[in-house]
Amino acid sequence: MTDHQTTPDNPPTSDLAADIECAIGLNTGDGGADGVYAARDAVLAAIGNRSAANVPGATTEQLPADVLALLATRHYLSTACETARLIDGAIIRNPDRDDLPGWRDRLHQRCRLNHKFTGETCSCPCHHN
Repeated sequence: MTDHQTTPDNPPTSDLAADIECAIGLNTGDGGADGVYAARDAVLAAIGNRSAANVPGATTEQLPADVLALLATRHYLSTACETARLIDGAIIRNPDRDDLPGWRDRLHQRCRLNHKFTGETCSCPCHHN
């Protein structure tokens, strides 16, 4: 693990790191500065590992290939793209709402691209332009 100890020569790497240090320091009685830094680094590592699994196209949570081979998968449409398609209908029914196309576009951009567990590619036409 990288040493992120906060010193004048090594400031917190982010506001999140500083907030974590403060919270740990306020809520622990023993361990001193080294304990606070170790706990902070463990929290940051856990956050980093968790967010890495949520990157579009990440395969970290996919099932093993031999299990996938046994599944009868359907066309996959991500939740983001499915919701964006629903917004398309809302745009037609509410032409006065100028904000709806922006919401639709943001949802398409948030698509995972692949199913979290099966790796199936999102079938939304927005990815095939």
